[in-house]
Amino acid sequence: MAKTTKATSSVSFRDIAASIRKGEFAPVYLLSGEEEYFIDQIIELLEDKAIEPSDRDFNIFTYYGAEADIDIVAASARQFPLSGQRQLVLLKEAQAMDRAKTRLERLASYAEKPVPSTILAIAYKGEALSASSKLAKAVNTGGGIVFRSDRVRDYNIAPHIRDYCSSRGLRIDDKAITMLTELQGAELNKIFSEIDKITVAEKGIAKTITVDMVERHTGFSKDFNNFELTSALAVKDYRKAMTIVDYFSRSPRQHPAVATVALLFNFYSRLVIVECLKERTDQAIMAAIGAKNEYSIRELKTAMRFYSLRQSASCVSAIRDFDCQSKGIGSVRNEFDLLRELIFRLVSL
Repeated sequence: MAKTTKATSSVSFRDIAASIRKGEFAPVYLLSGEEEYFIDQIIELLEDKAIEPSDRDFNIFTYYGAEADIDIVAASARQFPLSGQRQLVLLKEAQAMDRAKTRLERLASYAEKPVPSTILAIAYKGEALSASSKLAKAVNTGGGIVFRSDRVRDYNIAPHIRDYCSSRGLRIDDKAITMLTELQGAELNKIFSEIDKITVAEKGIAKTITVDMVERHTGFSKDFNNFELTSALAVKDYRKAMTIVDYFSRSPRQHPAVATVALLFNFYSRLVIVECLKERTDQAIMAAIGAKNEYSIRELKTAMRFYSLRQSASCVSAIRDFDCQSKGIGSVRNEFDLLRELIFRLVSL
């Protein structure tokens, strides 16, 4: 019989993955939250590690939310494996069930006293299930794991990207990380899919993913993007900033002005926070804005030489004005006309 993990509701993805790879399994995994990547990875690890290949046809039972019958899922979990040490019962896409949260509670009686030879994994994507729910409490009582898969914040996404590349024997440039994050947002599945595509396109020869590769294989310009716009505004380079905005205006679907301004708001808001600090060491700055490395504060440190606290606060106010006007409050102008006006205000303050 496999070793079991210690029950906890705060265990991390890395801890869960490490335990599974070592052959240490919990009797029940309740996986929920917005970040689908971690949920999918735990399920894939269980499919790969929990059951011997020769037993998988007989000892893996997979149910999908839209068609699943909770009573049948529970009955499957209570039966004993046809061969081998254990069986794996998977309930995927549980959020697709009608009245999903209510129906899942019916698994609480099983989760509280699970069958030792069964591993039951429940994947509920989207809104995280409450840790105080009847099912979550039962999972903890029965020695299982309740895992909340929260969306990774943009300022904390770089380590996950580096880990993913490292697992494939790759390195990745910091700026390439920024470009991929800007291209796909803080959605790990999409970012990792882009990395896989780049790797395939480079025929497995490249050992480091560079900005040139990102540009070549994703169609994302290394010279005309929000990262470069922020860099230009950090030093009040009006000409470069306007050139980038003009480029954006020719492809509005790929470069919506509202998305650009959201990133600018984030940048100037952080700049205000940093300029209010009494101590401005790299460590103090990173702690204040939740940054994980010195690279991520480089532009802020540069901008402090060009903007006073008063100017930075005025920039935040100007961006709020843009937000109102872009929604038709006090203006009916094109969003890129508004963006050009905003850029002028930001560098003129």
